Amino acid sequence: MDRVAKKGKRPDLLLYDKETFEWASKEVIHRIGDLDKLPMTPSEGFVDIIGRTKAALDVENSLWVTEKMPGFGKSFSRFIRGKKKGRLKASGIVPTIIIKQEDIPGLPQWEQTSNVPIYVVHIFYDRGYFIQFREILKAVEQGDVGLEEQKYTNPDGTASSPKQIIKVPYILCKEFGKVCEPQLMPKTFIDKNGKVMTYVVFSGGSIHLSDEVFSEWGR
Repeated sequence: MDRVAKKGKRPDLLLYDKETFEWASKEVIHRIGDLDKLPMTPSEGFVDIIGRTKAALDVENSLWVTEKMPGFGKSFSRFIRGKKKGRLKASGIVPTIIIKQEDIPGLPQWEQTSNVPIYVVHIFYDRGYFIQFREILKAVEQGDVGLEEQKYTNPDGTASSPKQIIKVPYILCKEFGKVCEPQLMPKTFIDKNGKVMTYVVFSGGSIHLSDEVFSEWGR
């Protein structure tokens, strides 16, 4: 993955209609022998396959129940002073789609090269939201959102370097769908020093796609 990352940021998933997906799958197998190798494979040599994508999705997930977040369903105002003056202000914690500043140059470059629109999809415990990447940049230009510092914690509990991110509130996004009966499963990995790390992932469940998904990408 480090070798692939050197080529620049790229989306996580490509969205095809069924007929094109079947063709693309056969082509990938013909060229590299196994679909499982695809995540580790640079995009060169697949330009024609990528070009027939309906949309590219950059996917994130969060362990939050949106309906229980304090600001969910409540009205927004705007900051009237300070660095955030003019930006949207929620009345409490709300669902947001997050983009790291370090990913901002790479995604437009991929989008322009591939001629495929990129959407960011964020899945929470009970629902998901999506927004076109260009709309995020537009919201920044209009002053609705902006860069802010976010502190992250490494899996071993130590603090990592703060990162600049953009938080896009759910009211600027479209609903991806309702999530039903997801399971939370424990996972582990061993770091380079031999320490066993633990984390939690979603498993199972289903998503009932919203009408906005079909309006955006067609049935």
